Amino acid sequence: MIIGMKEMFLRWWFLIALSIAVIHQVLQKILNIQIQVVDSYLDPLLFLPILLQLMLFERRYLFEKDAQYVFSWCQILMVIFFVSIVCEVLFPLWDPAFTADYIDAICYLIGGVIFGVFFNKKNRVCFDACASDNQALI
Repeated sequence: MIIGMKEMFLRWWFLIALSIAVIHQVLQKILNIQIQVVDSYLDPLLFLPILLQLMLFERRYLFEKDAQYVFSWCQILMVIFFVSIVCEVLFPLWDPAFTADYIDAICYLIGGVIFGVFFNKKNRVCFDACASDNQALI
């Protein structure tokens, strides 16, 4: 199981998305470098792929789902809907520092679809290990 856990966090796309998000936050919040379009839409675009990967990890290892478990499109769309409502409706009502922006919701949708199409994959390391274990039994 540890091999599968490590493989989930070492996926190239996850490391790149996480690195870009962290670098952007450092540039924006610490170094005070502002790039309006990037500041407005990069975080919502990266948020869903990162969140969904962490949720997939949670389902596989904390809730002990099979390592081959992936999200259905219904589950992905529900997360997109929930995040959009919370971040673009409820947060702005709760605190004026938050701004409702329908383009953010579109970015959440794009990020969720990118995750669903390209990254919502079965755990290959575990699949390969399971296949070799089955071959050893034959």
